[in-house]
Amino acid sequence: MRERATQIAPTPVDEALCAWLAERYGGEEYATRIQVCQWINSQRGEAVFTHDQRAPADASDGKKMSKPRLTREKLVELCNRIVAAAQADCDALRRATVYTVLAYHPAVGADAYARHLLRLSPKSGLAVDATTVVNEDNVLSTKLLLGLLGEERRDKRWMMELAANLMSGVAERDAARIGSLEGIVEGTWDRQVKVIEVLENIRVKERSVEIEALNAAEDREDRRARRTK
Repeated sequence: MRERATQIAPTPVDEALCAWLAERYGGEEYATRIQVCQWINSQRGEAVFTHDQRAPADASDGKKMSKPRLTREKLVELCNRIVAAAQADCDALRRATVYTVLAYHPAVGADAYARHLLRLSPKSGLAVDATTVVNEDNVLSTKLLLGLLGEERRDKRWMMELAANLMSGVAERDAARIGSLEGIVEGTWDRQVKVIEVLENIRVKERSVEIEALNAAEDREDRRARRTK
């Protein structure tokens, strides 16, 4: 006897969000738009996900028309898509982020009439764009991971080259300073040697003049002595 195929019930990533969505599409309430936005300092930020649900038209014969409920599968699918979009944005921001899930209906007003908060933390150290497509297990594809790792390696290599260039530039500047100082020292030494040579020549000339003066004086004394005799 052939066994019947058992249908596996879908599992929501966030049961509380799924229950909140069930309320939005249950009874007389029927949201026409579900939108997910960043919630920063109690202020609505950038929208990361929008889902429009067409509301059923009213009956033309005046009879009250019941709002069709969304199936469990549709609610779970919508819930998981919301969480996946918010998680991708959180990974891109690389920080814990709060998101608000808003429900709209034109009969209620232009602003949202119901709100549900999601508190998420990044699951990966790598940045993920909010439009990145994720699979059912919310795991990035191997091709995308390889691309991100390649970009990270290029960034690290660029930082290492920049550091090497900075270090080489500092070494070149230090060598130039040392060369300049050596030139200054050599120039100062040469000038000191020249000054010493000039002073020595002056002293030699002064000594020669003194000797000549002494010799002249001795000659005059000798001549006077001979005359007196």
